[in-house]
Amino acid sequence: GAFVQEQLRVASGTLAGLAATAALRFDWIAHDIVDASPDDPGKATGRAAFSSWVPAAGLSWAFASRWLASASYAGGFRAPAFLELTCADATSPCIGLQSGVAPDTSLGSLRPVRARSLEAGVSASPLDDLTLTATAFRIDLHDDIFAVTLPSTTRVVFQNVGDTRRQ
Repeated sequence: GAFVQEQLRVASGTLAGLAATAALRFDWIAHDIVDASPDDPGKATGRAAFSSWVPAAGLSWAFASRWLASASYAGGFRAPAFLELTCADATSPCIGLQSGVAPDTSLGSLRPVRARSLEAGVSASPLDDLTLTATAFRIDLHDDIFAVTLPSTTRVVFQNVGDTRRQ
């Protein structure tokens, strides 16, 4: 990965205490999987690679002595993990997560999870050793990945299940 960030602060005038931050990160991950199982070696051998540009931006303002307001936006990216990739095919599911991986040769059927988060808050320090903070946040995930048990079995597959939210 690579990361770049810049921050601008206003030191004097009406907007003194205002700061803006912008960042951009590039993430790249590859899973090189070599199946050395004794039963059918090479069946689950493959490569899956994922990449994404991930932005972030924020504002903070120390608008009065001991008071700070802030707001931010950030993207997020999570590539499927090794176990998720090798247990993502319903025709070749995992018997159970404790049993290990299944011979899933697709290795690319899952999409990475993408996140968009917003956060805003205010902090106050009425005493030297005390800070009070109130913050609200919302994270929307796209293509979230969950373990799904196939009907009437203990077999598990990982699937992209669509959009989820935390707030």
